[in-house]
Amino acid sequence: MSGSLTKPLAVSADLRLSVDEHDVWIRGADEQLVVELPSLRAGAALLRSLPSRTRPATWLQGTHQLLHTAGLTADVRLAGKPLLRLGQAATPGLLSRVLRLGDVDVRPLASRRATRYGVLLGASLLLAVLATRYWLLHRKT
Repeated sequence: MSGSLTKPLAVSADLRLSVDEHDVWIRGADEQLVVELPSLRAGAALLRSLPSRTRPATWLQGTHQLLHTAGLTADVRLAGKPLLRLGQAATPGLLSRVLRLGDVDVRPLASRRATRYGVLLGASLLLAVLATRYWLLHRKT
C-alpha cells in the first residue's frame, strides 16, 4: 500500500475502556497494539458505540488504513484468541473478501467448537450457493 510513513510510530499503552459495562483492554508496545475483547457481547457493545451513521465495515477499513499509514498493526482478540488484524501486518484472505472487509485480516476462531461450527457453516453456505445457482440456471422462464 502506498502512503506509509518513512519511520513507523512506536506506541506504549495499557488502557481499559468500559463500554456498556464491558471492559475492553487496549495494550501497545512499539508498532503492535492488542485490543482484548472478553466476549462477543463486548465486541457488539463496542460496535454499537460507533456513531449511528457509521457502518462497522467502513469503520474497520478506515481504521486499517490509518494504522497501515502509521506503520502500526492492531490485533483484535476475543477471549485471548485472534479475531482480526488491522494495519501494517494484516494479510487478508478469503474470509476478508467474503465479509467485504477489504484489507482487514479476519481470523477464524481456533477453538475446536468454533472450527467445527465454521466447517458446518461453510459447507451449508456452499450447498446453498450451489443450489441457488442450479435453480437459476435450470428454471423455466
